[in-house]
Amino acid sequence: MKDEGRDMARWHLGYESVEPWPVAEHTAALALDPAKDFLVQKMTFGRKDKQVDKTAIIYNSHLTLTGIPLEAYDYVVNGKPAIEWIMERYQVSVDKDSGSRNDPNDWAREHGPAALHCGPAPAGGAGGHGDDEDRGDAAGAE
Repeated sequence: MKDEGRDMARWHLGYESVEPWPVAEHTAALALDPAKDFLVQKMTFGRKDKQVDKTAIIYNSHLTLTGIPLEAYDYVVNGKPAIEWIMERYQVSVDKDSGSRNDPNDWAREHGPAALHCGPAPAGGAGGHGDDEDRGDAAGAE
């Protein structure tokens, strides 16, 4: 149990130092105006043969992120995969009581839309590309 706790602490403390997963950004009908092309209202999963495809996230009508490993959904925060938790909350919303507007587009304008999704995915401890020992990531250093 001690080793599991140590591993968990390493992942939680070192997630920002993990090399981003090579997620592909597919763009269509761009107006070549980042202020408009990368606006998000609400993200959804892609579809393949009328089924939900969790390897793809439709960021908006201009941008789809693909190549997301299914193992990334093994990283769970409060009983829900972290990616799904982000997708639920990473949308424009207005608080009913205060009228306060939460707009994730402000953050995305500074960092780019994929920055939020590409970094933490391998840190969930999933195999494959997320194996930090094979890649020499700082998160895996003892």
